[in-house]
Amino acid sequence: LRSPRDAVQIRGFQFDGHFDGKRVLSIKAEKFTIEKKKLGPFSLGLFHVANFRDAVIDIYGRPGTFAGIPEEDSLEKSSEGKGRSPGGARPVTFRDVFKKEALPFLPTKRVASVIMEPVCLNLYDERALVTRITASSATIRMKNRDVLFEGNVRVITGKRRLRTDQLSLLPETAMLRVEKHFTLETPEKRLDGENLSTDIYLSVK
Repeated sequence: LRSPRDAVQIRGFQFDGHFDGKRVLSIKAEKFTIEKKKLGPFSLGLFHVANFRDAVIDIYGRPGTFAGIPEEDSLEKSSEGKGRSPGGARPVTFRDVFKKEALPFLPTKRVASVIMEPVCLNLYDERALVTRITASSATIRMKNRDVLFEGNVRVITGKRRLRTDQLSLLPETAMLRVEKHFTLETPEKRLDGENLSTDIYLSVK
């Protein structure tokens, strides 16, 4: 039986995570729980699973090694003009979101996954919101260093739309991967197929 001290539960959870003096993560959820579970038949295999209910996650990128899209395609523009340069590329990475310093409320060495049901994930290019991902659930897989979205997955960036049932976000390279069926709509065309690898701006040739 689970002992009360083996679980943490917080309602109305709010948190801002920082790394290297900059905010990299913001979390709001109706409820947050973290529990110990067994890995296999032996108690020595205990690990933690964190769960967010009705989660809204904001992740803030910083200059990286990945090219973006023209500024006019962002969801919103920075009030200080710090979005991507007009007509140019804006390299971005979200690798800092997995840093221990950004997630002090998680015992990261023992956390196998962070589950969010349902979830709305907003990706910011520093200050400008560029991509929104919604899904029935999402799992942050600490070991894989990725985020797996499942169930009614929708991606919106500018005038581009992606629909699928399962999608992976690789924060370090700002890449999206789909192994199942997907529908991608852009101002120029509509694509239906399987197996897609693209950036967070849904750039396709």
